[in-house]
Amino acid sequence: MDRLYSPPQDDGGLPITIRGDYILRLRFILIIMLLLTNSMFLFGCTNNNQEKVINESNKSKNTQLEYIRQVSVRENSYFIFNSHDDNPKKIKISFPYRIEDLNIKKASLLLNNKVVSDNVKIIQIHENELTVDIKFIRKFDAVEVVLEDGNNVRLEPGQYYFENFKEDNLNEFEKEILGVNNFHLKFKDGHLLTDIILPQDRNSKIEYLFPSQIRKYASNIGFSHQKIDNNSIKYTLEADISRDILLKNNVNSIIFDIGMIQNYKNHKWFLIKGKVPIETSDFKKYRNTYFSKKTKKARSESIRYAPFYSLISQPDIPYMLVYHIHHPHQEQSQAQVPDAEFPA
Repeated sequence: MDRLYSPPQDDGGLPITIRGDYILRLRFILIIMLLLTNSMFLFGCTNNNQEKVINESNKSKNTQLEYIRQVSVRENSYFIFNSHDDNPKKIKISFPYRIEDLNIKKASLLLNNKVVSDNVKIIQIHENELTVDIKFIRKFDAVEVVLEDGNNVRLEPGQYYFENFKEDNLNEFEKEILGVNNFHLKFKDGHLLTDIILPQDRNSKIEYLFPSQIRKYASNIGFSHQKIDNNSIKYTLEADISRDILLKNNVNSIIFDIGMIQNYKNHKWFLIKGKVPIETSDFKKYRNTYFSKKTKKARSESIRYAPFYSLISQPDIPYMLVYHIHHPHQEQSQAQVPDAEFPA
């Protein structure tokens, strides 16, 4: 007698094949729920981490801005603004703190809280330096910048002074420009010494130049020359700089330009411009005081950008500064009628 086939049953009372499908569906649902739960957890963690990074970044920026607002810079800079036309010239403004990460979009120069050069063209922002294009101004004491987020921030670089020196267009006298064979500059124990070696040129006179506001603190100024060989002449400038330059200006440091000028048949231009930083420690009785970071940087920068001549290395020289501006279409400056001149 035939019997109907009935699948074996387990204790649950469901056929094995049916229960297997049920278990597979249940596992699938559990896996989906687990994936959704993990995704929500990871998404939440990612959001929290992003918010934490943003908050930390804002906190760091706010701390930096708070520090900048509190810094007081007691440094004067005296530069020669050498130009042959009325076009803007590049100048570098240094700060004792990093500004590269501030996202500066606009900059204006201030003097006694009044704008003297509005919305200047920004050429470069690197570490603690702001390079801008400006037309000649006599001085400024602050830089007001507008950041990417719209905030206004006042930056303190110290006092900047400029003296204008009208030089002849180098493009018209390129063949007459003398090449610099050697140049070195040192300032030690209040004594300034500068040497420059140039080819002999009977059609030219060599003159020196530094800002008038520096000259009143200088004494025992001497400018001499001697023949090195049949083709070369060495010019030497010496002067004593009084420590009053710091005391009477109530500053911790000063930096100023000094230059050698070629006078070719009454046409003048810079051959070399050096930057001289002065601090209390540069005077014999006060050697053990500290060097400011800003002035140290100025010293190293001056040496770094001296590609056309060799530096004379002597063990008794605490530092040497050189700045070659064969074509001085750059830079900050000041000037006046030279104190002395010699035929080349």
